[in-house]
Formats: sequence, structure tokens, C-alpha cells
Amino acid sequence: MGALRNAALALAALGLIGYAVGLGVYAGASTRPRVASQPRDAEEARRAIEQLGLEEAYPFEHRFVDTPHGRMHYADVGAGDPVLCLHGNPTWSFLYREFLRGLSDRSRVVAPDLIGFGLSQKLPDPGAYSIEGHIEDVSTLVEVLDLREVTLVMQDWGGPIGLGVAMRHPDRVRALVVMNTVGFSRTPNVGLPLALRVLRAPVLGEQLVQGLGLFQRAVIPAAIARPERRTPEVLRAYREVQGSWDDRAGTLAFPRLIPRGPDDPVTRLLERSDAYLRSFRGPVLIVWGMRDRFFGPALLAEWRSRFPDAPVLELDRAGHYLQEDAADRIVPRIRAFLDAQR
Repeated sequence: MGALRNAALALAALGLIGYAVGLGVYAGASTRPRVASQPRDAEEARRAIEQLGLEEAYPFEHRFVDTPHGRMHYADVGAGDPVLCLHGNPTWSFLYREFLRGLSDRSRVVAPDLIGFGLSQKLPDPGAYSIEGHIEDVSTLVEVLDLREVTLVMQDWGGPIGLGVAMRHPDRVRALVVMNTVGFSRTPNVGLPLALRVLRAPVLGEQLVQGLGLFQRAVIPAAIARPERRTPEVLRAYREVQGSWDDRAGTLAFPRLIPRGPDDPVTRLLERSDAYLRSFRGPVLIVWGMRDRFFGPALLAEWRSRFPDAPVLELDRAGHYLQEDAADRIVPRIRAFLDAQR
């Protein structure tokens, strides 16, 4: 019996090794970028958008700013008090295209691509990314553009990053629009522990996220709740703008930044941002996709408890990427929110 058990274990180990090797080979072979996704100037960015076939969907002028961690691409349209739209993982400013269109007749709408995403510069090492690094980069954008009286629109990792920026520049932030994000520690469970352990695992995480493009190919389609919104154009915009192993290093970094304990840098940031939120006296609007598999109703209740007087727009047919599912409902609500401030 012992010999049989040892033989079975040996076969299982060989099978796992073979599977890992095969997965690695496939992962490496699947990272042939079709788009030059790190443009150095507006003309190169325009060509990249043409390669993606997004000229009509994303017709905005391309701008860049040098940040501490690389060259940041951003869209900047309209005039007036600024609305700063911050995305999360693994999206980019394309996520806010309807916000750029729908708010720019009365506001200055700024939507950056975080370093490592979209048309911004991408660092090839997942370990080179940090939450403080992203905060420094967005803070640089705010300072260079001298944005004041800002309405922060935050979703996914855009929440912790945006709140980190707000804590650095409290005099520049006037209002918050909170959309399916976190801003405090000890929140309800917002992920699958097994999935997180897999993505944190050395080698396997790289193969799944950087090699196979797990987030671009599987997570984004699953997190857009309405099938008719998962158009080939939309899926291509997210998949091909990060089309290589190195391009997806920032995507892998975010799940590895999810805090594991009280001494984690993100935990400490969330504790500070919770105190900031409890002292914040500006207008707040909460918009929530109720079919979010990651950030569910329990997390929405936490936001309500901190801002009991804030208006809440619940979107029954929207998932985690509610900007894709329900921009036609969100944009008019934000317009009304901005008008009420005036």
C-alpha cells in the first residue's frame, strides 16, 4: 500500500510539473502584443487607438505628464471645476469615455491611465508597483494641472488611490463620487481567498495573469453584468492595450497588494482614509452596481453608515464595471450632483 501511495504521489507530482511547464509555454506564446501600448507622444497614442479600432469610441486628445514612476497618459476635456475619474484593475481611461463625453459641457473632466495601464508607461516588474507609488503619480498629475475644487470619481482601486491623493491635498478636493470601491479597513470580504492565494503564488500567478491575461480575458467579461455591453470593441479595448507579459505586470501587482494583515501598507492607508472619510464634510454621492461579485451589498452598507445623508443610486443590472453596464444612468446622476453643488 505504501508503495502504491508513493507511486500515486509521484505521478501526481509529475502531472503538476508537466501542467505547469505546459502552462508556462502557452503563457509565453500568448503574449505577442498587437498594439504599441506605451506611446511616447500624442501621435503615437493616436496610432495606437487606430490600431485598436477605437477612434469613434475614444476620440479624445492625448496628453502626457511625467510622474515619479513613469509617463502617464490622460484625457482632459471641457472647462470648469474639475472632475477627476480614477479607474482600477485592469482598466484604463477608456472606462470613463461616456463620462468624458457626458460631463465636459459643464466641467473639466480628467481621466488618467494609472502607470502600468492603458497608454501609460508600464513597468515590467510586478514588484515595482505600490499603492503609495500610484498615489504619488496621481498626485503629480493633480499638482501639474493645478486641479482645485475637485470632484473625485473613484471605482475599484481608484478608491484607495483617490483617497490617498485627497489626504495629501485636502484643500483641493470638494466632493466624492464613490462607485464599487473600498476606503476603510476591516471591510466585509470582497474577494475569493482561494483565488487570491493562487494569484499571489510565485510563478503560477505570473503565468495566469501576465501570461494568459486572466483579468483581461476572463475577469472583465465576467464583471460586466449585461451581455449586450460585452461588445467585441469593448473587450478588445481592455485586452489588447495590455497585450504582452510585461504589459500586464501592473495587473498582477494589484491582487498582490490586497492587504493580508494590520501591518500591511494598504491596511495602514485604509485606516488613515477611514479617518479622513469620517471627517469629510463635502458632498458625497454613492453609486453602486448591485450585481458586483466582488464588492457586494455589505460593502455598500459600510459606505452608507459613514455617509447616512448621501444620496445613493443602486443599479440592479450593473456589475463591478458599472461604467460599462450603466453609464447612461450614472452620467445624468453625476450631472445633477454637480449642478446641486453650484
